[in-house]
Amino acid sequence: MDFLDGSRSPEYPDDVLVYLLKNGNNPEGCWVRIEALAEHQIIGTLLNEPDQDFDYHEGERIAFYVHQTEDKEIVLCSNMNPSAKITAEDLEDGTMLEAAIHTFNEERTKDHWLDIMEILRDSYVWIPCNAVMSDADQARLVAMLEEKADGIIGEEFVAHDETRLIPDILQNGDNFFFPVFSNEEAMGEYGNGFSKVQKHFLEALVLAKNNEKDLAGIVINAFSEPYVLDKEIWDLVEKMKSRIQ
Repeated sequence: MDFLDGSRSPEYPDDVLVYLLKNGNNPEGCWVRIEALAEHQIIGTLLNEPDQDFDYHEGERIAFYVHQTEDKEIVLCSNMNPSAKITAEDLEDGTMLEAAIHTFNEERTKDHWLDIMEILRDSYVWIPCNAVMSDADQARLVAMLEEKADGIIGEEFVAHDETRLIPDILQNGDNFFFPVFSNEEAMGEYGNGFSKVQKHFLEALVLAKNNEKDLAGIVINAFSEPYVLDKEIWDLVEKMKSRIQ
């Protein structure tokens, strides 16, 4: 990435000078250590505390982008202006998240990408899970099936022990993905074979991080209009400021 050379620290090539931009503030240069790459954005950690109030602090991750001036000079900038506020009701049915993904797929700009990140940070999502009963409860269920020769449709079965819900994992080639959905309808027929739980996206992130498989990312709405949140930028979503009013 030779185009970054003019912004690099002479001693530490992963550290670059990024100008923080926010209405009401003067542009302020801060050192940022590059941590990951995203579509149209670079992710890094602020290495010093800004002198002005940008609502971000030393040690936090920020997204920044490459800007070319009229003189063909390359500078790195981070837009610190807060996005428009939203309400919990706006996010309730998942359609705002779906619209943000659709808009980004139609026009892959940094602003549309950032919109997905911010909406995800405040959203509740649905997670397909496999219900796993204890050995004792499974034995009781098998016995019940054997006793009822005409089937157990309409019969009630109450587990005595705790039933664990284990999130399903999707595989594409050699990569594994943690699936979440904007609403139950977005699962389609795939969802018929699973128990479904709704959790805040930040809780879903924790489940993905603790999954035993080496996940490549979280996939949103895998069977309609999908969007993959790469593992490298999970931390960025966690540390974003909430847009909820």
